[in-house]
Amino acid sequence: MPSFEQGLEQVIELLLLSEINLKFRRFVNGSPGGNQH
Repeated sequence: MPSFEQGLEQVIELLLLSEINLKFRRFVNGSPGGNQH
């Protein structure tokens, strides 16, 4: 079984990834050549 610390690390990793993904999307959408969905 995975320990609590390992689970916590996964959650933090996912949060960081989603945050980076959101910032990247905003950056892409904000640029003149970005796709507008």
